[in-house]
Formats: sequence, structure tokens, C-alpha cells
Amino acid sequence: MLMTFGLVSVQSIPSTRVSRVTAVSLLDAIPKILTTTATPAAEQLYDALYTWNKIGSITVTSTSLNFFKQFLSTATAQTYSSSSAGYATIVAGVQQMADDFILINKQYTPSSGALSEQYTRSAGTPTSAADLTWSYAAALSAFNRRAGEVPTTWNSTGLTCSGTSTTTSSTSTGTSTSGTIAVTFNVYATTVWGENIYLTGSLSQLQSWSPTNAMILSASGYPTWSITVNLPASTYFEYKYIRKYNGATTWESDPNMSFTTPSSGSYILNDTWR
Repeated sequence: MLMTFGLVSVQSIPSTRVSRVTAVSLLDAIPKILTTTATPAAEQLYDALYTWNKIGSITVTSTSLNFFKQFLSTATAQTYSSSSAGYATIVAGVQQMADDFILINKQYTPSSGALSEQYTRSAGTPTSAADLTWSYAAALSAFNRRAGEVPTTWNSTGLTCSGTSTTTSSTSTGTSTSGTIAVTFNVYATTVWGENIYLTGSLSQLQSWSPTNAMILSASGYPTWSITVNLPASTYFEYKYIRKYNGATTWESDPNMSFTTPSSGSYILNDTWR
């Protein structure tokens, strides 16, 4: 992303956005600007907007905090729900940044609409390969994402890993039996390769707060991890998710999450790692 932002001409970005461009010094050595630089940068931001809207929240971590402070100066490491003012401010800022990148190409695209491979840095004149397929594909992909259109694979479920990787799976049936409720736990959590998400809680069915015996969640819908557990009906309980990686166990932050199961039927809990 640093390279992508660094290749964009500062002259074509509104002055209020210049502070957001990193590696600007690279421009001094670049005589031409790739057409496919601005559109993928915009698409990545549109991807984020789509994802945040889909899960209904934005999780700011200590790692990403500086990025979000560009849009919300008072931002802190926390989860902003879609109903919060902070969420609205961040979304508006990211949308504007993405649109600014698209406007870079608009500024230098001739009236014919033809997209070349590059623009000259001095005058924005199309140069190199004319009518480059890659340039058109990048533009269409970004436009689709801005409209909220994503590939069908984004919503794929039931995928399995192959080769030397490990396939995670749920340990429960997912159907209610007499006196129990099938509760599905979904948690949005990004991980590194080899890291897994587990669930434990105050009930024996949730392994009674045991990190050793905690139940592994399925990553088939990554970055949403899921498991369905049969729990006693009309019962209050508390629970938490934990991470396990390279022998280390990391608990979610306090407080514990809680829920009371209904008297019948099933239920889905949608959470975000804290």
C-alpha cells in the first residue's frame, strides 16, 4: 500500500488529502504514473467500506490506529458500531479518500475514455501501451466495489484447506435436542497463518472456562469464525473467545460476554474480537 500511495501524483490530490499520502519522496524519481495505481488503491478502500457495512462495525487496533486518526482525530483502539458517530465519520472519510484516487484517473483520462498504461507526470498525457486491458479491468473492479458488488466467492462457505494446512471444524451438531438450544457463535477476527480462534465459557458445554479444552471454531467463513453448540434452554451464561498461536493463549479483553438462551428454537450470536 505504501508503494501504491507513493506513486500517486500529489498535484492531483486536493490539498486536504496531501497529508495522507505516504512515501511522497518517491515521486521525485518517477517520470510517469501508472493508470493502475490509483484504481486499486481506491478499490482496497471500497473493499474495506463493504466489509465494515457487512459486519456492522469497524474495529480499530493499536496497529491500525494511526490510519483511522486521519479521519477521526479522537479515534482510539476500540470497536465502533455502525450506529455510532465515530463510525459515520470514519466511513465518510475513507469514502472521500477512495473517490479522490478515482478522480486522479478522471482528471487525466481523455474525452474518448481510452485508458493507457501510464500518464506523464508533467502534463498527464497518456503514454506507453494504449487501451491497456489491465487499466480497464482495474477501473471496472473498483467501480463494482464502490457500488457494493463483490465476487460470489466473497460469500463462500464450507471451504476446506488442502495440502499441509490444518482444517478447523465445529465440534457440535448444530441442531437442537430436547431441552437444549442450538446457539451459533460467530466472531469476526483476523488471524495470522497457524493461529486459531477458540470458545469457552461458564457452562460445562462451553468447557467451564478451560483454555486447554476450549472449542475450536471453524474458519470456513473467514474472517468470521463460527461454531454451533447445544446449550440448555432458558439459561444465563458468560463466554469469551481466545486465540492460540505457537503455544501461546490470548484471551479477549474484559468484560465477559453474556447471553440467556431462549426457551425454544435456535439463536445466532454475532461478535467482534475485542
